[in-house]
Amino acid sequence: MSVTYVCNLFSDIFVINLWYKVENIEKTITAHKEALGIHDLIVHNYGHMKNIISVHVEVDSSRDLNVIHDKIDLMERELSSKIDCTATIHTDPVAVNDERVIHL
Repeated sequence: MSVTYVCNLFSDIFVINLWYKVENIEKTITAHKEALGIHDLIVHNYGHMKNIISVHVEVDSSRDLNVIHDKIDLMERELSSKIDCTATIHTDPVAVNDERVIHL
C-alpha cells in the first residue's frame, strides 16, 4: 500500500464521517417542530472526539422567546450527546406570516 493510497483512504473516511455528522446534525435539529430550517453550519474537528459545531436555526419570530430559548438549549444538549461535540446554536427569528419574507 502506497503512502498516497493511505492518505486518500484517510481523506475518504474523514469526508464520510463528516457527512454522517452533518446529516445527523440536521436531523437532530429539524426533528423539533420549532426549527424551521438551518443554515451556516460549521463543524470544526480538532482530533478524535473533539468536535465543535456552530449552526443557525430559523424559528418563528412570533413564538415566545423563553420557550424558544429552552428548545434551543435542548437541541444543543442533544447534539452534544448524540455526536459527542460542543454545540452552539444561534437563533434566527423568521417572520413566517410576512409576505415579503415568504418570497425571499
